Amino acid sequence: MKKMMKKLAAVGLIVMSVGVTPVMAAPVQATSVTNQQNVGMQGITPNITTVRYSDMVKGDGAVHIEFKLNGVKLTTTDPYKFSDAVTHNYDVSVSEGVHYNKELFSMNVNWSNPGIAYSGDWVINIDGSVFSDGADRTITIKVINDLAHVGTPSITTNVDKGVTVQQLTQGFDLVMNINNARFNTTCFGNYIRVSMMNSCGMYIYPVAYCDSLKPNQVKMRVQAMNGVESWRTHFEFKIEGNATNSSVPINVRIPIIR
Repeated sequence: MKKMMKKLAAVGLIVMSVGVTPVMAAPVQATSVTNQQNVGMQGITPNITTVRYSDMVKGDGAVHIEFKLNGVKLTTTDPYKFSDAVTHNYDVSVSEGVHYNKELFSMNVNWSNPGIAYSGDWVINIDGSVFSDGADRTITIKVINDLAHVGTPSITTNVDKGVTVQQLTQGFDLVMNINNARFNTTCFGNYIRVSMMNSCGMYIYPVAYCDSLKPNQVKMRVQAMNGVESWRTHFEFKIEGNATNSSVPINVRIPIIR
C-alpha cells in the first residue's frame, strides 16, 4: 500500500509523521518474511485497549494511544521508516510518534473521517523490520460501535408541516433532528450546508448556528436567494456524503405553503 507522507514538527521527545491511507484501501495483508514470525502483541503494552467508533469518525485527536515496549526495542527513530512498517484495517488518517529511546511509540487519529465503515476491532500490523527481535507484531484494539443504529436514517424538522414562501425568501431557522444516523458537524457544519446547496432545486444559502451543532441535531439559517418558483410545491434537499455517517442519502421534503 502506497502512502503519502508528510512530516509533522517534533513534539517534545516524540517525532511525528503522517501516513494517509487512501480511501477504500485494500484489507490488511499478512506479511510474509523468511524465518520471521508474528508474535502478536508480545512485548507491547498499550495505555488503552478500547476506543469508540465515534472517536475514530470524529478524529481531531480524539484517539491517541501510546504503546510501551518491554523486552524489545525499535530499530529506528525515523518516523517515516516506522510509518512505512505500519498497516491497519481502518481507512483513517493516522500519525505515528517514535520516542528517542526506542521504547515507546504512539498512534493518533488527528483528522475527521466522515463516512468510514465500522470494521470491528482495529487491527494494526507492524513489520518486524522496526523491532530489535525482527518479529512481526499484530496489535488489536477493540472498537466499540457506539454509533450502531437500527432502522432507516431519517430527518425531521421544526417545519415538517410546511414553510411559507415569505419564510423562504426572507430567511428562516431550520432545525433538523436526525434518527438512526449522526451529523458530521466538523468545519462548523460546512459539510451539511454544502450537501443542502448541491441537492436543492432552488438556489439557497444555509448557514449553521455554530453553538447549535450536535451529532443528532443542527440549526441552520436558510434563505432562498432567487425567490421561489410559482410551480414549486416542496422545499427539498438531501443530506448525504460527508454530511452524515449514513451510507445512504437522507431526503428532506417540506411542503411550501402559499
